[in-house]
Amino acid sequence: SLNKAGKTILVFSAKGGCGKTTVSTNLAESLAATSGGTVCLVDFDLQFGDVGIALRINPSKSISNAVEMKDHLDKQALSSLVINYKPKFDVLLAPANPVDAEYVTGDLCRSVLNQLREMYDYVVIDSSPAFTDVILEAFDIADHHLLLTTLDVPTLKNLRVSSSTLDELGLPSSKRIVIVNQSDLNAGLTVQDVERSIDSPVAIQIPASNAVPTSVNRGVTLYSSEPKHPVSKAIQSLADLLLDKPPAKSGLRILRKRGGKK
Repeated sequence: SLNKAGKTILVFSAKGGCGKTTVSTNLAESLAATSGGTVCLVDFDLQFGDVGIALRINPSKSISNAVEMKDHLDKQALSSLVINYKPKFDVLLAPANPVDAEYVTGDLCRSVLNQLREMYDYVVIDSSPAFTDVILEAFDIADHHLLLTTLDVPTLKNLRVSSSTLDELGLPSSKRIVIVNQSDLNAGLTVQDVERSIDSPVAIQIPASNAVPTSVNRGVTLYSSEPKHPVSKAIQSLADLLLDKPPAKSGLRILRKRGGKK
């Protein structure tokens, strides 16, 4: 895509521990594997980013290095800061030192994202659990806002607050894709509760699994090591949604059409 800007996808949750890094790393991996395009995963959790750890990438360079270049940060400079993780899959890491985060401004991030969109077909952004200047710039630029929640009251409250904040900022709700992580944990809240709470549909449900922390501890994505795993399949359906592919026909729907029983 020489003249068409790449799609930019922001993965956000106002509460930590919802699985943002799991979703962003696995999503980037699935887009790199199935879209036919190139992917850059950007870690904008500037103080406590975990993308490098989750993928076992040696943090030889990061967005910190862009701070000195800010006036002449061109595509050539940026391509020297990304780390190639796999074919068609590059990563721009968060600063290794949390103190460096304060030098990474919203303006710098806007410049980085605008250029990455011209360099890659897909830019996936892992965010911090807060509306920082950097994250607000990312929301402004992104084509898709992936809002992540789990089935507990505090996280759901934060999702509701995030949604209304995005409304107040004038960011279109059509960009939002609501994802419930660990959706099958019986916690007394349901996916329907989420939909009622924010008055919009849940697009993707990702089941809970011990395989997720295991894969993070091994430094690989679950998507790459176990593509048939239910979590990997949920990630693939998210990728397909972003790629505008029709969803795979579920056996259940076919049964219903035939008047069969569930």
